[in-house]
Amino acid sequence: MSAEDDLRGTRPNIVFFLADDQSFPDHAINGNTKVPAPTTLAFSKEALVFDRAYTGQAVCAPSRSMLYSGLYPIRNGCFLNHYSVRSGVKTIAAYLRELDYQVILAGKSHVNPSSQFPWSEHMNPVREPGLPRPVIPLAEMDRFIANSGDQPFCMIVASEYPHGPYIKDTPFTASDLQMPPYLPSTEGNLRRATQYYASIAQKEKEFQAVLNLLKQHNRESDTLGFICR
Repeated sequence: MSAEDDLRGTRPNIVFFLADDQSFPDHAINGNTKVPAPTTLAFSKEALVFDRAYTGQAVCAPSRSMLYSGLYPIRNGCFLNHYSVRSGVKTIAAYLRELDYQVILAGKSHVNPSSQFPWSEHMNPVREPGLPRPVIPLAEMDRFIANSGDQPFCMIVASEYPHGPYIKDTPFTASDLQMPPYLPSTEGNLRRATQYYASIAQKEKEFQAVLNLLKQHNRESDTLGFICR
């Protein structure tokens, strides 16, 4: 029996993990042997990899609005950063709530208007001392999964990493980097890249924490997991 047969007629939980601003060449699965992304690499080896999936607009709000609506930016109305989707555009929160899913946004939003993204709950990112950006709300996510009961859920976990400003206190050095061919290896670029790698490592830490939560609450077998890189 195939995995498709196993899922037919069921309502599995769904977890999306969204990285923020990590470039295509900066993944081990795309040939970067030095980037600190072991969790994503291990996950990809057990997953179906969509290597011909492209964004219609490679900036934050349009790409999120496209993912959540299933419509190209020119169709949903959010074709520039900080724009809203058009009135009447239906999103994943509305579609899945009609199917009796709880639809949770855990972390960064950057989509508007809120009336067209009717999350069952939005768990705001939380500040952590020493980090330049907030982190995903693991305590709230833990509380929710522990008490989710039999009602299926879709949890969109929106990390703020590795988006800049990058982590300044970085353990990486120039020798730890694999620079993309279009970026000259100047001193400034190398220093910035070491900080970028530290922020990628933080994103990987968050992704691993999400996988750990699912395992801790025995939700691995009834949950579909996606990572948008």
